[in-house]
Amino acid sequence: EPQSGSRILLCDLGGEQCREMGKLIRDETGLLTSLILNPGDYRLVVEGQYRNPRGKKRDFTRRSPVLRIRDQAFLDSLQQLYTAPQLPEEGIPIGVFVDGYGGRSLLQLLEKRQDLTPFPVHFLTPSVLEATRILVIPQPRQTSRVNRQIRLQLRQWIAAGGRLLVTHDMVGIRGLLPIVPEICRRGTGFPGSTQWQVTSPDHPAVAGLPSGLQSHAYYDHISLEPGPGGTVLATDEEDRPVLVAGSHNQGRYAALGLIPGLAPGDIEAIPTGAEQLLVESLVEWLTDGL
Repeated sequence: EPQSGSRILLCDLGGEQCREMGKLIRDETGLLTSLILNPGDYRLVVEGQYRNPRGKKRDFTRRSPVLRIRDQAFLDSLQQLYTAPQLPEEGIPIGVFVDGYGGRSLLQLLEKRQDLTPFPVHFLTPSVLEATRILVIPQPRQTSRVNRQIRLQLRQWIAAGGRLLVTHDMVGIRGLLPIVPEICRRGTGFPGSTQWQVTSPDHPAVAGLPSGLQSHAYYDHISLEPGPGGTVLATDEEDRPVLVAGSHNQGRYAALGLIPGLAPGDIEAIPTGAEQLLVESLVEWLTDGL
Protein backbone atom coordinates (compact mmCIF):
# COMPACT_ATOMS: atom_id res chain seq x y z
CA GLU A 1 0.00 0.00 0.00
CA PRO A 2 1.21 3.60 -0.60
CA GLN A 3 3.01 5.12 2.32
CA SER A 4 2.08 8.46 3.90
CA GLY A 5 3.94 11.31 2.28
CA SER A 6 3.58 10.13 -1.32
CA ARG A 7 3.56 13.27 -3.48
CA ILE A 8 0.77 14.34 -5.83
CA LEU A 9 2.18 16.34 -8.75
CA LEU A 10 0.59 18.29 -11.60
CA CYS A 11 2.82 18.10 -14.68
CA ASP A 12 2.62 20.43 -17.69
CA LEU A 13 3.41 18.16 -20.64
CA GLY A 14 4.32 21.11 -22.84
CA GLY A 15 7.06 22.43 -20.60
CA GLU A 16 7.78 19.17 -18.76
CA GLN A 17 7.36 21.06 -15.48
CA CYS A 18 5.70 19.62 -12.38
CA ARG A 19 4.45 21.28 -9.23
CA GLU A 20 3.40 19.59 -6.04
CA MET A 21 -0.32 19.62 -5.25
CA GLY A 22 -0.20 17.83 -1.92
CA LYS A 23 0.71 14.60 -0.16
CA LEU A 24 -1.16 11.40 0.51
CA ILE A 25 -1.94 11.05 4.23
CA ARG A 26 -2.52 7.61 5.67
CA ASP A 27 -6.22 6.81 6.27
CA GLU A 28 -7.39 9.83 4.20
CA THR A 29 -9.43 8.83 1.16
CA GLY A 30 -8.28 11.52 -1.25
CA LEU A 31 -7.26 15.07 -2.03
CA LEU A 32 -9.90 17.62 -3.09
CA THR A 33 -8.74 20.82 -4.75
CA SER A 34 -9.65 23.18 -7.58
CA LEU A 35 -7.33 24.33 -10.33
CA ILE A 36 -7.20 27.27 -12.71
CA LEU A 37 -5.01 26.17 -15.60
CA ASN A 38 -3.77 27.80 -18.76
CA PRO A 39 -4.55 25.99 -22.03
CA GLY A 40 -2.30 22.99 -22.45
CA ASP A 41 -1.90 19.29 -21.72
CA TYR A 42 -1.45 18.15 -18.15
CA ARG A 43 -1.12 14.94 -16.19
CA LEU A 44 -1.50 14.13 -12.49
CA VAL A 45 1.34 12.05 -11.09
CA VAL A 46 1.55 10.27 -7.74
CA GLU A 47 5.00 9.16 -6.68
CA GLY A 48 6.34 7.77 -3.45
CA GLN A 49 6.91 4.42 -1.77
CA TYR A 50 4.84 1.38 -0.93
CA ARG A 51 5.43 -1.81 1.03
CA ASN A 52 5.32 -5.06 -0.88
CA PRO A 53 3.85 -8.26 0.65
CA ARG A 54 7.25 -8.95 2.28
CA GLY A 55 7.19 -5.57 3.99
CA LYS A 56 9.97 -4.05 1.90
CA LYS A 57 9.67 -0.49 0.63
CA ARG A 58 9.62 0.05 -3.12
CA ASP A 59 9.41 3.23 -5.19
CA PHE A 60 6.34 3.72 -7.40
CA THR A 61 4.96 6.23 -9.89
CA ARG A 62 1.39 6.37 -11.20
CA ARG A 63 0.22 8.72 -13.95
CA SER A 64 -3.31 9.82 -14.84
CA PRO A 65 -4.72 10.10 -18.36
CA VAL A 66 -3.80 13.36 -20.10
CA LEU A 67 -5.95 16.35 -19.08
CA ARG A 68 -6.43 18.61 -22.11
CA ILE A 69 -7.32 22.24 -21.37
CA ARG A 70 -8.35 24.34 -24.38
CA ASP A 71 -9.21 28.02 -24.77
CA GLN A 72 -12.49 29.41 -26.09
CA ALA A 73 -11.06 30.10 -29.55
CA PHE A 74 -10.19 26.42 -29.93
CA LEU A 75 -13.65 25.37 -28.76
CA ASP A 76 -15.23 27.79 -31.23
CA SER A 77 -13.14 26.28 -34.04
CA LEU A 78 -14.44 22.82 -33.12
CA GLN A 79 -17.99 24.11 -33.28
CA GLN A 80 -17.37 25.31 -36.82
CA LEU A 81 -16.59 21.73 -37.88
CA TYR A 82 -20.18 20.75 -37.08
CA THR A 83 -21.85 23.55 -39.02
CA ALA A 84 -21.89 24.67 -42.62
CA PRO A 85 -19.86 27.81 -43.42
CA GLN A 86 -21.45 31.07 -44.52
CA LEU A 87 -21.73 30.63 -48.28
CA PRO A 88 -21.93 33.31 -50.96
CA GLU A 89 -25.15 33.57 -52.92
CA GLU A 90 -23.35 32.94 -56.22
CA GLY A 91 -22.91 29.36 -57.34
CA ILE A 92 -24.62 26.13 -56.34
CA PRO A 93 -23.51 24.96 -52.87
CA ILE A 94 -22.06 21.45 -52.86
CA GLY A 95 -20.64 19.85 -49.73
CA VAL A 96 -17.72 17.42 -49.94
CA PHE A 97 -17.00 15.09 -47.01
CA VAL A 98 -13.27 15.69 -46.65
CA ASP A 99 -12.74 13.04 -43.94
CA GLY A 100 -13.27 10.38 -46.58
CA TYR A 101 -10.70 8.82 -48.91
CA GLY A 102 -10.11 11.18 -51.81
CA GLY A 103 -12.38 13.84 -50.33
CA ARG A 104 -9.87 16.69 -50.30
CA SER A 105 -8.84 15.95 -53.88
CA LEU A 106 -12.47 15.99 -55.02
CA LEU A 107 -12.98 19.31 -53.24
CA GLN A 108 -9.98 20.76 -55.10
CA LEU A 109 -11.35 19.48 -58.40
CA LEU A 110 -14.79 20.99 -57.86
CA GLU A 111 -13.33 24.31 -56.70
CA LYS A 112 -12.26 24.87 -60.30
CA ARG A 113 -15.90 25.08 -61.39
CA GLN A 114 -17.21 28.64 -61.64
CA ASP A 115 -20.86 27.57 -61.31
CA LEU A 116 -20.35 25.73 -58.00
CA THR A 117 -19.60 26.77 -54.43
CA PRO A 118 -17.92 23.70 -52.94
CA PHE A 119 -17.30 23.61 -49.20
CA PRO A 120 -15.64 21.05 -46.91
CA VAL A 121 -17.82 18.88 -44.67
CA HIS A 122 -16.32 17.29 -41.55
CA PHE A 123 -19.49 16.06 -39.84
CA LEU A 124 -22.78 15.14 -41.49
CA THR A 125 -24.97 17.18 -39.16
CA PRO A 126 -28.52 18.44 -39.77
CA SER A 127 -27.20 22.00 -40.21
CA VAL A 128 -24.94 20.82 -43.03
CA LEU A 129 -27.82 19.02 -44.74
CA GLU A 130 -29.92 22.18 -44.48
CA ALA A 131 -27.18 24.24 -46.14
CA THR A 132 -26.96 22.31 -49.40
CA ARG A 133 -28.94 20.21 -51.84
CA ILE A 134 -25.86 18.33 -53.08
CA LEU A 135 -23.32 16.20 -51.21
CA VAL A 136 -20.35 14.09 -52.24
CA ILE A 137 -19.44 11.47 -49.63
CA PRO A 138 -16.38 9.32 -50.37
CA GLN A 139 -15.69 6.21 -48.32
CA PRO A 140 -15.15 7.53 -44.77
CA ARG A 141 -11.82 6.89 -43.12
CA GLN A 142 -13.77 5.72 -40.06
CA THR A 143 -17.00 3.80 -40.68
CA SER A 144 -18.42 5.11 -37.40
CA ARG A 145 -18.63 8.56 -39.01
CA VAL A 146 -21.66 7.33 -40.99
CA ASN A 147 -23.75 5.42 -38.46
CA ARG A 148 -27.36 4.23 -38.73
CA GLN A 149 -28.77 7.55 -37.58
CA ILE A 150 -26.78 9.53 -40.16
CA ARG A 151 -27.76 7.02 -42.84
CA LEU A 152 -31.44 7.60 -41.99
CA GLN A 153 -30.96 11.38 -42.07
CA LEU A 154 -29.27 11.17 -45.48
CA ARG A 155 -32.06 8.97 -46.80
CA GLN A 156 -34.72 11.42 -45.62
CA TRP A 157 -32.69 14.32 -47.02
CA ILE A 158 -32.58 12.66 -50.46
CA ALA A 159 -36.30 11.89 -50.38
CA ALA A 160 -36.95 15.59 -49.72
CA GLY A 161 -34.87 16.67 -52.73
CA GLY A 162 -31.24 16.16 -51.76
CA ARG A 163 -28.76 14.81 -54.30
CA LEU A 164 -25.95 12.51 -53.24
CA LEU A 165 -22.88 10.90 -54.80
CA VAL A 166 -21.11 8.20 -52.78
CA THR A 167 -17.91 6.35 -53.66
CA HIS A 168 -16.23 3.00 -52.95
CA ASP A 169 -17.33 1.39 -49.64
CA MET A 170 -20.03 4.05 -49.11
CA VAL A 171 -22.13 2.18 -51.69
CA GLY A 172 -22.86 -0.36 -48.93
CA ILE A 173 -20.13 -2.86 -48.04
CA ARG A 174 -17.64 -3.69 -45.25
CA GLY A 175 -19.64 -2.24 -42.38
CA LEU A 176 -21.36 0.58 -44.27
CA LEU A 177 -25.07 0.27 -45.06
CA PRO A 178 -26.49 1.37 -48.43
CA ILE A 179 -28.20 4.76 -48.29
CA VAL A 180 -30.84 4.05 -50.94
CA PRO A 181 -31.06 0.26 -51.49
CA GLU A 182 -33.92 0.84 -53.92
CA ILE A 183 -31.26 2.21 -56.28
CA CYS A 184 -28.12 0.34 -55.17
CA ARG A 185 -28.70 -2.65 -52.90
CA ARG A 186 -25.10 -3.10 -51.81
CA GLY A 187 -21.51 -3.61 -52.81
CA THR A 188 -20.74 -7.19 -53.80
CA GLY A 189 -16.94 -7.30 -53.91
CA PHE A 190 -13.73 -5.41 -54.51
CA PRO A 191 -12.03 -6.81 -57.63
CA GLY A 192 -8.44 -5.77 -58.19
CA SER A 193 -9.13 -4.04 -61.47
CA THR A 194 -8.46 -0.52 -62.73
CA GLN A 195 -10.76 -0.47 -65.75
CA TRP A 196 -14.33 0.70 -66.28
CA GLN A 197 -16.61 1.54 -69.19
CA VAL A 198 -19.83 3.43 -69.79
CA THR A 199 -22.72 1.08 -70.63
CA SER A 200 -25.64 3.53 -70.81
CA PRO A 201 -24.24 6.36 -72.97
CA ASP A 202 -27.64 7.99 -73.44
CA HIS A 203 -28.15 8.59 -69.72
CA PRO A 204 -27.54 12.27 -68.88
CA ALA A 205 -25.25 11.36 -65.96
CA VAL A 206 -22.66 9.88 -68.33
CA ALA A 207 -23.59 11.34 -71.72
CA GLY A 208 -20.57 12.43 -73.73
CA LEU A 209 -18.01 10.40 -71.79
CA PRO A 210 -15.41 8.43 -73.78
CA SER A 211 -16.52 5.00 -74.97
CA GLY A 212 -14.64 1.77 -74.39
CA LEU A 213 -12.53 0.71 -71.42
CA GLN A 214 -11.04 3.53 -69.34
CA SER A 215 -8.60 3.49 -66.43
CA HIS A 216 -9.01 4.76 -62.89
CA ALA A 217 -6.17 5.65 -60.52
CA TYR A 218 -6.84 3.38 -57.54
CA TYR A 219 -5.92 -0.31 -57.68
CA ASP A 220 -9.44 -1.66 -57.08
CA HIS A 221 -13.11 -0.74 -57.15
CA ILE A 222 -16.34 -1.99 -55.59
CA SER A 223 -18.75 -4.02 -57.72
CA LEU A 224 -22.43 -3.24 -57.18
CA GLU A 225 -25.82 -4.91 -57.03
CA PRO A 226 -28.41 -2.52 -58.47
CA GLY A 227 -31.81 -2.10 -56.86
CA PRO A 228 -35.12 -2.07 -58.74
CA GLY A 229 -34.98 1.70 -59.18
CA GLY A 230 -31.35 1.91 -60.23
CA THR A 231 -29.83 2.09 -63.69
CA VAL A 232 -26.42 0.58 -64.34
CA LEU A 233 -24.39 3.30 -66.05
CA ALA A 234 -20.93 1.72 -66.03
CA THR A 235 -19.29 -1.67 -65.54
CA ASP A 236 -15.76 -3.03 -65.34
CA GLU A 237 -14.13 -5.19 -68.01
CA GLU A 238 -15.99 -8.26 -66.72
CA ASP A 239 -19.37 -6.49 -66.89
CA ARG A 240 -19.68 -6.10 -63.12
CA PRO A 241 -21.64 -2.90 -62.34
CA VAL A 242 -19.50 -0.09 -60.88
CA LEU A 243 -21.91 2.84 -61.25
CA VAL A 244 -25.63 2.81 -60.48
CA ALA A 245 -27.86 5.89 -60.35
CA GLY A 246 -31.49 6.83 -60.09
CA SER A 247 -34.14 9.05 -58.56
CA HIS A 248 -35.59 8.56 -55.08
CA ASN A 249 -38.78 10.52 -54.41
CA GLN A 250 -37.70 14.13 -55.02
CA GLY A 251 -33.95 13.50 -54.92
CA ARG A 252 -31.19 11.80 -56.88
CA TYR A 253 -28.60 9.24 -55.86
CA ALA A 254 -25.47 7.90 -57.55
CA ALA A 255 -23.43 5.00 -56.15
CA LEU A 256 -19.93 4.84 -57.65
CA GLY A 257 -17.71 1.85 -56.89
CA LEU A 258 -14.60 3.74 -57.97
CA ILE A 259 -12.76 5.97 -55.50
CA PRO A 260 -11.76 9.05 -57.51
CA GLY A 261 -9.34 11.34 -55.73
CA LEU A 262 -7.21 8.50 -54.39
CA ALA A 263 -4.11 6.85 -55.86
CA PRO A 264 -2.36 3.61 -54.81
CA GLY A 265 -0.86 3.91 -51.35
CA ASP A 266 -3.95 5.86 -50.25
CA ILE A 267 -2.39 9.06 -51.59
CA GLU A 268 -4.72 11.97 -52.37
CA ALA A 269 -4.59 12.85 -56.07
CA ILE A 270 -6.94 15.04 -58.10
CA PRO A 271 -8.68 12.85 -60.71
CA THR A 272 -7.49 13.18 -64.28
CA GLY A 273 -8.50 11.89 -67.68
CA ALA A 274 -11.72 9.92 -68.03
CA GLU A 275 -12.04 9.58 -64.25
CA GLN A 276 -12.12 13.37 -63.91
CA LEU A 277 -14.71 13.62 -66.68
CA LEU A 278 -16.82 11.00 -64.91
CA VAL A 279 -16.88 12.94 -61.64
CA GLU A 280 -17.70 16.19 -63.41
CA SER A 281 -20.48 14.54 -65.42
CA LEU A 282 -22.05 13.00 -62.31
CA VAL A 283 -21.95 16.35 -60.51
CA GLU A 284 -23.50 18.00 -63.57
CA TRP A 285 -26.37 15.49 -63.41
CA LEU A 286 -26.82 16.07 -59.68
CA THR A 287 -26.95 19.86 -60.12
CA ASP A 288 -29.28 19.77 -63.14
CA GLY A 289 -32.45 21.72 -62.46
CA LEU A 290 -31.26 23.44 -59.28
